[in-house]
Amino acid sequence: MRKTYLIQLLLAFFALFIVSCNGEDSPSLYEEWTDALDNSSTDYEFDEEGHCFGITHISRENMVKVIAGNGWECYDSWEIGSDGKRQNKSYWEDLIGGSPRQFYLSPDGTGRIYINSDAIPGFFYKNITWTWLDDKERQQSRIILGGDEDDYLQITGWSRDVICLIQYAGVKSDGRKIYTVSLYRKMTDERLEYYNKNYSNYDEIAGQ
Repeated sequence: MRKTYLIQLLLAFFALFIVSCNGEDSPSLYEEWTDALDNSSTDYEFDEEGHCFGITHISRENMVKVIAGNGWECYDSWEIGSDGKRQNKSYWEDLIGGSPRQFYLSPDGTGRIYINSDAIPGFFYKNITWTWLDDKERQQSRIILGGDEDDYLQITGWSRDVICLIQYAGVKSDGRKIYTVSLYRKMTDERLEYYNKNYSNYDEIAGQ
């Protein structure tokens, strides 16, 4: 009887611990970053070439300090509509044949993108280069990936462990470029090692 009581007590304590860690009083990552996701209540802007931009104040030096040298894993993404407003539904919710990409950027201008490919089924990484496009005047400074000016990361909010960014997601049937605003969480060293060990080199597989 005493043994049964102790087990029940431990289970009750464990349940209380879980509730205290995941209870409704704890705001979600989405709730904590709503202001950044909504561009500080200002509409996102599109230029003549269909590129989408929010407001950013981060410098290259701070970008390297915060982002470079770490792996970043997507928490969720939301499409930015042609009206400059973020859509409420997750971009990935009903999407067929697509998945978020994770990334690692090195301070030396190289990096790696981790993807789940549909063209060649499997989990792959792509080695890339990146450059910093400095546009402080219009508050549109951004990271260009692989020399493709359509494919960039614009950091619109950041902390030590979370970043909010705009990124290229593809093209619609009418030719309009798709951009999303996304939240990314910093990977642990173990998590980054997992990606590097378990993902294959896309270029090597595609070249076979």
